[in-house]
Amino acid sequence: MANVLAKDAGAGQKGFGLSVVYAAIMAVILLIGAVWFSATWIADQHDKTAKLNGEMMMDSSVESEVEQMVTLAKDYSYWDPYYEAVLANDVEWLYPNTGEGVYEDGSIELIAHIFPGHQRHQGWDYSNIGEAPTSDIVDDAVFAKINAALDETVSKREAVTTVEMMNDEIWLFVGTWITPFNGVDVSIPDRQIPRQIMGKRLNDTFLAAVSSGHMMRDFDLSTDEPTRTSSMPMNSVDGTTTAFLSWEPPTPGDQLLREVPIPIVIVFGLVILFLIFAAYQLRNIAKRLETTLDREMLANRHKDAFIATVSHELRTPLTSITASIDMLRMGMLGPLPEKAIEVLEISDRNAKLLNSLIEDLLLIGSIDSGNLRIQREPTEVNAIVKTATENFRGYANEQNVTIELKTEDKPVEADIDVRKVNQVVTNLLSNAAKFAPDGGVVRVEVAAEDEKVRISVSDDGVGIPPNSEEDVFGRFRQVDSGDKRKHNGTGVGLSISREIMNAHGGTLNYESELGIGSTFFMEFPRQTVPA
Repeated sequence: MANVLAKDAGAGQKGFGLSVVYAAIMAVILLIGAVWFSATWIADQHDKTAKLNGEMMMDSSVESEVEQMVTLAKDYSYWDPYYEAVLANDVEWLYPNTGEGVYEDGSIELIAHIFPGHQRHQGWDYSNIGEAPTSDIVDDAVFAKINAALDETVSKREAVTTVEMMNDEIWLFVGTWITPFNGVDVSIPDRQIPRQIMGKRLNDTFLAAVSSGHMMRDFDLSTDEPTRTSSMPMNSVDGTTTAFLSWEPPTPGDQLLREVPIPIVIVFGLVILFLIFAAYQLRNIAKRLETTLDREMLANRHKDAFIATVSHELRTPLTSITASIDMLRMGMLGPLPEKAIEVLEISDRNAKLLNSLIEDLLLIGSIDSGNLRIQREPTEVNAIVKTATENFRGYANEQNVTIELKTEDKPVEADIDVRKVNQVVTNLLSNAAKFAPDGGVVRVEVAAEDEKVRISVSDDGVGIPPNSEEDVFGRFRQVDSGDKRKHNGTGVGLSISREIMNAHGGTLNYESELGIGSTFFMEFPRQTVPA
């Protein structure tokens, strides 16, 4: 048997050591995964933030460009000399004054004038500075779209913006009315108010100006669906998408991942070395602990086996001794003197005490091995408490203690192990009688609620000091545990009683006050349907 236990202990020790190693390996894997996931997640968030910021900056840049053109167009349209020159068709004044001013701030490339009757002059494209105005810079279709849009918003006197394709070039246009500061006579039809169109090419030069100061890598203007990372549609006045402004935003997250591998590898290396060292130390400690634990378990098993064997072996001679004492007391072997009978009675009590101790030891072995058997049967609780109390009155009289019993008026049913519950009640009565004063009273009460039964045993003894629960319910321990203690006992009765109650799904506890007494109570489920 010892060899089998040792073999089992060795297997447990090896398994525990391997578990420590596996745990360390898993910790390393999880650490690497967590750090890599964190780095990847941070890099991805960096890229998303950069892309979002890029979109916001591009939107802001294009909107700013449109606002500048609208403001400039409105400024021109409310410039009285400009208005008068348009009405007078003074080309010699009109184009040199407007064109050069526009070019100085670099914000516009084209001004087109539409006179009443839709006569138009246009010019000052950057390719023909100094030349006479031409009429083929903006085609008729573009003029028609802008005029149609102006007609729809004429009551608001607002500017109209649109993006149009001309000769494979993308243009941003702003259309406004040319009106003096004091306004136009309301009797003048809107179609007779002069109009102007300002235009700007959206080419590489424009993109370079828009992207300056921004963290954009590359820009492109395309009439096709963009294939790059981010894009913004450029829409005309009729709602169609004329072109796309697309770009490739920065990816600081990728840059981060390119820069951090070496530090991460160094940190991982140090952590892995530390974990390997820690795992090695833990494995050695685990081996020592396992060895110690296996020895203790082996010793406990030997102890339990020894106690069980001795207890069983003691039963046979003890039964013979008890039978012999009974025969002598009953006079079956002849009459005995009164003094001899008194000695036999003392021997009988001690034999019964020894038998009770053996039973307790066997019960402790069953509890420790998980083999405590509870044989439940429907039982009327008042009856078993009355029986236990009546059987205990003889011992109570010897202790000069009075027993008072209070039960329920109606039957109280419960599904319990009668023998073991009777053992708990008897144990509580015995303890109460021991600690009750001479001439004292032990009160036993059965109380039933809807779902549980409570049996309490109270005494008017010295009471139990606070915080003594471990001593009260601990094995082989007593509250009065000194060399001069007044009451004998093994200190296992209450421990066994609590285990029995736990096996019933109940509890065993106490309430006590020094100088007044103690109440031990057991509670277990009630069977509401009569057995």
